[in-house]
Amino acid sequence: MLKNVTRWQVVEAWFGTISLAAAAAIAFGAMPTLATAVGLAVLSLVPPGIVLMAWPGVQPPTAADVLRGDRY
Repeated sequence: MLKNVTRWQVVEAWFGTISLAAAAAIAFGAMPTLATAVGLAVLSLVPPGIVLMAWPGVQPPTAADVLRGDRY
C-alpha cells in the first residue's frame, strides 16, 4: 500500500499535519510570539528536508538487467 507513495506526498502530509497542529494550538488559546512562530516554522522544515535527501531515487539497472536486456 505504501509502495506508491512519493516523497512529495509525504512532505505534503507533514505540512498538513503541522498546519493542523498550529491551528489547534491557536484555537485552544496559545498565543505564540513572532520569534516562537518563526522558530517552530524553521524547525518544521527539518524533517521534510531529511525525507527529500534520504528517499531512495530511481535505482540504476543491475548487471543482470543489462545482460537480459530489460529496460526500465
